[in-house]
Amino acid sequence: MRVSRALEHDVIRRNRLIVESCSRIQRLRARSRRKSGSTFAERALGLAIGLAACQAAAPQLDPQAETIARAFYDEVRSGGDIQADPHLAHELKNANSEAEIAQFRALIPTDPPDRVETRDVSVVRDSVGTTTRLSEVYHYGQHSLVAQVALFKSPSGVSPVIVGFQVTPGPDES
Repeated sequence: MRVSRALEHDVIRRNRLIVESCSRIQRLRARSRRKSGSTFAERALGLAIGLAACQAAAPQLDPQAETIARAFYDEVRSGGDIQADPHLAHELKNANSEAEIAQFRALIPTDPPDRVETRDVSVVRDSVGTTTRLSEVYHYGQHSLVAQVALFKSPSGVSPVIVGFQVTPGPDES
């Protein structure tokens, strides 16, 4: 009998502590709401900021990607053998791609550019691999060309391969 009464008193004491704790939490919440006077929009903004802080950092540019893209542009400019390029995806080593690259080559001056500027970089990493898109402006005197290069690197890949390439006239410089 004494053991059961001791247990009974212990259970009652614990229940009181729980009830007191819950009451204290409810009072603090109510006081917090009264003090803050925050609107739904303010709370939503706070939640959005909190969630943004918890997101993973954006994937970083593969250090080889820009070097590979510029070397390929140079190879196209100089008329190099793209079939032998280890950084060009096998799917692009065909007659159609060669014809397109010949059209791009016709746009590119034979002289090296005065300067090259990276305009845009996009890196998307998923379970299949990493896709990098580079947009670079090649400046030649009073005109420029924009080269867009897409590269892909599988999770087990050593270096990225080029899966897309395009050259278009850029905005004229003043």
